[in-house]
Amino acid sequence: MSNIGAESDFERLIDISSEDFLTVITSNLFYDGFVSRDSIIIDYIISHFDLILQYGFKTTKCKKHISIICYNILRNITYPLFSRVINETSLITFITNYPIHCKQFSNSSRHMFFLLLPRFIFSSSGQMILPFASTTFFNSIIQVLDYYPAFEFMNGLISRASARTLSTFETINLSSMIISGVFLPVIGHQCEEIICTGFSHGLQYQIANSLLNNRVIIGLINLAFETRSYLTYGFISSIYHYCVINKSIYQMKQIKQAIESFTHDFCVTILENVFFNQVSDRCLQLITDILDENSKMTQEIFQVCKKVFQDFFLFPNHNILHLSFLKLMIVLSKKSLIDQQFLNGLDMHSNILFHYENKESFKNASYWGHLREIIRLIDLYNVSECGVDQYSWTRWVQSEVSIQNSIVDRDYGGYSPTLRCSFGGLDVALSFLLIFLTFFGILWVFRKRIQ
Repeated sequence: MSNIGAESDFERLIDISSEDFLTVITSNLFYDGFVSRDSIIIDYIISHFDLILQYGFKTTKCKKHISIICYNILRNITYPLFSRVINETSLITFITNYPIHCKQFSNSSRHMFFLLLPRFIFSSSGQMILPFASTTFFNSIIQVLDYYPAFEFMNGLISRASARTLSTFETINLSSMIISGVFLPVIGHQCEEIICTGFSHGLQYQIANSLLNNRVIIGLINLAFETRSYLTYGFISSIYHYCVINKSIYQMKQIKQAIESFTHDFCVTILENVFFNQVSDRCLQLITDILDENSKMTQEIFQVCKKVFQDFFLFPNHNILHLSFLKLMIVLSKKSLIDQQFLNGLDMHSNILFHYENKESFKNASYWGHLREIIRLIDLYNVSECGVDQYSWTRWVQSEVSIQNSIVDRDYGGYSPTLRCSFGGLDVALSFLLIFLTFFGILWVFRKRIQ
């Protein structure tokens, strides 16, 4: 179709439809002309862009196929057409206002908007367009992070941020805005996840400075103690992990020391919980990481070890508890913090011997597996000095552990997956031969049936 023909046909279409928008955009002529960037059709789109925005992002009710057509138009607007759209339409006003009012729209509307938003906020050179590179715009998005499309947009934007975008984030102080959102109950956990993403994708310096400003990190830890949210404890654990990795950075070292100053409080939280819950698990993970970094055993940490060890036997099917205690024991062993006094204080050998002598059927395999690994860590110490008879220990514990190890470590044969998936020359030849025989076998069967 020539450009002149397309123009006359389209002009005739508008005239026939009396400029009815829905009739025009549903015609094949319209979309074909849009794809070929016909000048008349582009002018028509510019003049009716408000309607395209409303129908495309479902801010106004319409039939589904109309919404899809308008959405496809928005999705396929690229430079240089986008420059004209920016200058001649209300696109910027619509985008900046949408997050403020998005709560009144449907989930599908929010999904479509935030899915296309990255296409609209950057220039052709990859620089964020000035009206969108503002504190007001991003703060409006942060306020609706409880909606998954907005959260997904922010998470993706940070994870794919270029050096220019990171510089823009620093200019508008994005990290401080997100950290402030942590203290809001509705969007707090979403902000925590985005901060963790920022730590891994170039925002670590900005986030570290924001956490140190006005002692925000102390406020976050106090927030965890007030709300008793395992997610917030887990967030603090993630921050500590990033700080340990980057402890050569001065700001990270300060944050790390601030978290370590609450070691006593983490211990008290575990000791006060009657049951080992998710909060206890996050606190124990923090204590384990702090021990791994500082190698300093305190009386509070010893009491935590004693309580968790007792809970190990009280809750034989609590796999999270068992695994967390095993990780703690591995760190204690690695840092040479397990000694005779520690073992006697926990009465570890006596408890283990008692449970091996009185086996119960309801204890699952992982229970005995975790217990077996703990025995390996303490088996170097003198059993008799721990108040346990050497003969009984050998008969009930070591012999049973030897039997279990022989089962676990046995080579049961069979094909190795790495060998089966190696695809050597012989494997490839056999595969082609098998395919060839199968194909001709099928042809032979069908030929017999036809005859």
